[in-house]
Amino acid sequence: MKILNLTLQNFRGIKELSFDFGGNDARIYGANGTGKTTIANAVCWLIADQAATGEKDFDPKTTGSHNLHHQAQITLEIAGGERITFGKDFHEIWRRKKGSDTQEFSGHTIDYSINKVPAKKKEYDMAMEHACGKKKKKIKMLMLLGYFAEEMSVDDRRKILFDVCGNVSDQDVISSNGLDDLTKYLQIPGSLGKQF
Repeated sequence: MKILNLTLQNFRGIKELSFDFGGNDARIYGANGTGKTTIANAVCWLIADQAATGEKDFDPKTTGSHNLHHQAQITLEIAGGERITFGKDFHEIWRRKKGSDTQEFSGHTIDYSINKVPAKKKEYDMAMEHACGKKKKKIKMLMLLGYFAEEMSVDDRRKILFDVCGNVSDQDVISSNGLDDLTKYLQIPGSLGKQF
């Protein structure tokens, strides 16, 4: 998968911005407060549904703004050269209660699109998994700082590590690091002093 371009509008203080990555590696430089983290958060929010910073309840709303559409759009090139554009539009919901002349704020919603056609969240997520070639959990593990260590269960982390490393024993680790002398200091749990 390659990122071809990213477009932001009213996204966390960025009025309007467009990047043409062209599927190449990209580095974004700038002084503090110029939007580098916002761009990383936008990419992760579009692909993994969370901010790169791990911010809970992330939303792209510009502080203090009302009645704006906070939009992000990313175009990906997947295997075989197919291009897919994913978009999210975060905005306020205003409703007029029965018998009232004025509308009242009742929360926020996200409208999803695939190739500029409205889609349901489930369709969006399935299409993103197809584009990335991974399930959402693996996408988050690869993209989000701290997801593996802080959000995944111990059992899930252990399974993934064994899948990656194979079935490695404690003795294998000790021997491969030249720590054989360490075994005389280790005790087998529950063995009443029996050494490793």
